[in-house]
Amino acid sequence: MDKVFPQPERPMGFEEMEGYLHALVEKLRPFEPHEVVGLARSGFPYAAWVAQLLDLPLGYLSLRGRQLALENPSAGRIAVIDDNTVSGESFTLVQRYLSEAHPHLDFRFGVLYADWFTPEDILERICYGVRLPYFPTTVAGTMKRYHLGARHRDEPKG
Repeated sequence: MDKVFPQPERPMGFEEMEGYLHALVEKLRPFEPHEVVGLARSGFPYAAWVAQLLDLPLGYLSLRGRQLALENPSAGRIAVIDDNTVSGESFTLVQRYLSEAHPHLDFRFGVLYADWFTPEDILERICYGVRLPYFPTTVAGTMKRYHLGARHRDEPKG
């Protein structure tokens, strides 16, 4: 057991994830999106689950390539899904991109996991399945190098 942060005995299982996924879907449902969009790369698998549960088409958003691929080009409301948020940076980048490139779209940003370090002003503007006390440790059972507890997905391991 870590002296600073409580460590789980095992990484999170699918049963817990499924419950958080349903919680996220219920928070998105009142928005009545026309399409679910997976944020490249890690958000896409969660977006596929959300799209299936809401019986909606599935699109794709790449901020690097500045590309939005919608199954339904006339969609007016989209739910953009990512895996997690710690600092809220991905939400801010999506908001900036969509307001500049697709100002006609109304969107909600959803994540399966939020962290206790996620700023309150970000949490008020997104939908999330669960807020974990220390996201990387709870989900992956590992510690990461940043003080917020996250490793950038493109950073080499080690």
